[in-house]
Amino acid sequence: MSFPNLLAHLSSTCKRTARQSLDLFARVFHRHSPLRPALSAAGSVPEVIPPASTVRTGRKSPRFAKWFRVSLVVGLVLAGLAFEKRTSMLQSWLFSRWAARLTYTLEPGPSPRIAFPQGGPFDQRLGYTRIPDFARGLEAYGYRVTAQMRFSAAAERLVAWGFQPPYREPALAGLVIKDQDGVPLYDNTLGHGLLRNPDDVPPLLVNTLLFIENRRLQAPGGSRQNPVVDWARFAKAALLYAGRKLGLPVRAEGGSTLATQLEKFQHSRGGLTASPLEKLRQMTSATLKVYREGGDTRAERQEILLQYLNKMPLAAAPGWGEVNGLGDGLVAWFGMDPAEIFGALEGPAPEADRARAQASPTHHDARLTSVCHKGSPAGTNRSTQARAPGWTRTAPPPLRRRTTWTPAAAHAK
Repeated sequence: MSFPNLLAHLSSTCKRTARQSLDLFARVFHRHSPLRPALSAAGSVPEVIPPASTVRTGRKSPRFAKWFRVSLVVGLVLAGLAFEKRTSMLQSWLFSRWAARLTYTLEPGPSPRIAFPQGGPFDQRLGYTRIPDFARGLEAYGYRVTAQMRFSAAAERLVAWGFQPPYREPALAGLVIKDQDGVPLYDNTLGHGLLRNPDDVPPLLVNTLLFIENRRLQAPGGSRQNPVVDWARFAKAALLYAGRKLGLPVRAEGGSTLATQLEKFQHSRGGLTASPLEKLRQMTSATLKVYREGGDTRAERQEILLQYLNKMPLAAAPGWGEVNGLGDGLVAWFGMDPAEIFGALEGPAPEADRARAQASPTHHDARLTSVCHKGSPAGTNRSTQARAPGWTRTAPPPLRRRTTWTPAAAHAK
């Protein structure tokens, strides 16, 4: 084949291919275009009659109907989640009915349906984990159990699953001996600066704690709002946790509210969250406690704040032992009267008293020296590295031992 003939053949092939492509495009455009009747009448493209099985009868296409249903379901789900996040209506209905079946009754004789805590700093400190050992030791000396709690079937299953029953433990336990008239002869619960009423907590202290730990606890909302879960904070913490597991350079953040923290440092082994499953146990147990009296959580939100201030762990002090709660911390670490401090923070007070209540550099520096982390550069402590100018490192002042301080006695001075 000569070169001119080859060019002619290639030209005709290209023209034929282009004509076929244009024809195919015209057919597709003609079939889906709203101008199809006009184009067919004008004869611009040949009429394409679809098979009888695909002729439209005015109804929406199956694909459109499917996507419409999916979009409708997704929209309803998102709207429901937003409503639930704001009101906790479903959570209050579910957990209040579940908590209502988690009961216990005191009946004569040893209980065949009872369970004791297995671990947790609070349970170990108050001896709850050793109650069976104490009972066996007493029985060896002739004592007998005359009455004991019986768990309901639902409560027994709950404890078997690893959750805590909806029981609000007292912030303080100790031996109290009273005479026949009910007058205390010996009371080991005195001298701890315990906050017994939410109204006794200074607003400045409440606002500071909530700003740092749980800003939504006292936020305006419905009466059924669940204070255990801050959904925005929890979702952020979950995403950061997943990112760290995938090796991304992100820092971990906690998503626990005050209610969840209470469960963690009281009942979790070592006071730590060892796994996501343990976090779920903490949140579920805390939610059951919140709804144990019904769907209204306004009183429980106040109780959570009070419990946290009375139970938060503050290390241990020489001559005092384990320090728990703000009242004990003021007495053990700073040698201050809790009533005096709370009074200075609550209302108008002389500037000297308010300044002493808000900061005490010498005491802060001395106390932190004994509990700060070791191993800082050049053998120094972290507390001394961030010390404000003018602070000097001094020997810790002598600690005050427990006194018989009571709110009533303090106000009577």
